[in-house]
Amino acid sequence: MNIPLNIDFQQILLHLLNFAILGGGLYLLLYKPVKQFMEKRDAFYQQEHDSAAQDRAQAEEYKKDCEAKLQNLETELQQKRADAQQEIDQYRQAQRKEAQAQADQLVADAHAAAQREHDKLLAQSQQEIRDLAMTATEKLLLQQQPVARDLRQISAALKMITDLERIGDQAEEIADIIGFIDGHNPEDYVTLTEMAKAAIHMVTESIDAYVKHDTILAEKVVDEDDIVDEYFLQVKSKLIAKIAKDPDDGEYALDLLMIAKYFERIGDHAVNIAEWVIFSVTGVHRGE
Repeated sequence: MNIPLNIDFQQILLHLLNFAILGGGLYLLLYKPVKQFMEKRDAFYQQEHDSAAQDRAQAEEYKKDCEAKLQNLETELQQKRADAQQEIDQYRQAQRKEAQAQADQLVADAHAAAQREHDKLLAQSQQEIRDLAMTATEKLLLQQQPVARDLRQISAALKMITDLERIGDQAEEIADIIGFIDGHNPEDYVTLTEMAKAAIHMVTESIDAYVKHDTILAEKVVDEDDIVDEYFLQVKSKLIAKIAKDPDDGEYALDLLMIAKYFERIGDHAVNIAEWVIFSVTGVHRGE
């Protein structure tokens, strides 16, 4: 069975023709303007993009330049701070040195003045002792008729004065050295302290022996000199070992050795006094 389709080919062709005319008109009227508009827009955006990229590149370059300048400025500031600190340190050091030099000079002047005054007083005291001894001698010789014992006592006293003066001089030397050795190990002074006690004991006993005319006590003083000598050898041995262990302490060790030597000499003078005591009583002097 055939069904009629009722298709109007003429009408279809007419619609197709209208569509083609419309499309061609739109193409002629809109395509080129739109295309030109799009091309201009793309060109504008591309120009803007290129300009922005150029601006970014310039900004980045400017940033790097600023950072470099800031870095150079920081380096320069650090150098100036370092130079300023160095100048300050040098100025402070110079001021400290100047102040130390002035202080040292003041101390030296004070020591010199004290030393002059000490020497003056010591000389006056020694002269007074001599004057008293001479006065007593003259009085004894002029007003009395001294026997041999009296003359021996006078002679011994005059000799003892010289030893006592030497003891005073050596005690002064010890005091001067002690002023420069503070702040060291107290163990270094143990044997030296015992030596000092022994030497002082000898001087005290020798004077007592003279006052009491005690020859036994004087003999004891003479024998005690071996003790002081032994202490000196111990101190010397320890100081030699100390210098060998630490050469930087050489000057300090020599100061201690000098002190020990002065104590040994003080002990020798105490022996001299004791021997003069024995002479004043017995008329016999060991040194003769």
